[in-house]
Amino acid sequence: MLEINNLQKTVGNKKILDGINLSFDFKNSVAIFGRHATGKSILLKSILGFSKFEIGTVIFNNKKVLYNSTRKINKLRESINLVSQEDRFLEDVTVLQNIQWITAKSHDQIIFIITEVGLSGNIDSKVKFISPKERQLLKLAIALLNSPKFLLVDEPMQNLTIEEAKDFVELLIRLTQKYTIGLLITTREKELICSFDQKYILENGILNEFTQQ
Repeated sequence: MLEINNLQKTVGNKKILDGINLSFDFKNSVAIFGRHATGKSILLKSILGFSKFEIGTVIFNNKKVLYNSTRKINKLRESINLVSQEDRFLEDVTVLQNIQWITAKSHDQIIFIITEVGLSGNIDSKVKFISPKERQLLKLAIALLNSPKFLLVDEPMQNLTIEEAKDFVELLIRLTQKYTIGLLITTREKELICSFDQKYILENGILNEFTQQ
């Protein structure tokens, strides 16, 4: 179980997160819709300790996360992986070499996951030549290789067409259900959230259940 209680964060004079409450379990899929600069990315980064919040608690596996402990934060990030908007790849080497550089998994494990996400045809391609969709698949493969309990995905629409984004979301839901991984995504696209178990809108710092207008 991942549980967020009364999370509050202020940037400058603006309250970005104003008492966020959210909980979900393994194999649940959660989508948070919100417009640009509404705090979606900050929420994900706050959960993982990349961004400090003033008030609130995060409970993981029935234990309060202690953000003043580097060791415990690193342990948390092993169990909760973030697929961020940013790419952090070595552009002049291959997909396989990037994965080997980032993870310590065996060749067989890497090939298996690359095949699972549909990237096996690009294994020997240099990253600088692969498409935006394939970059997203590469980030997903790396996250799955870490065997997370929860996966946080920030703006999967980034640089994709709406159809590519829908395909990516369908793949996310299928694989996280297959491997019993809790899934939380943020997006500015309403079209992407219809298949999720729990749907929310983040607006003016408040998280509410999303109801289709």
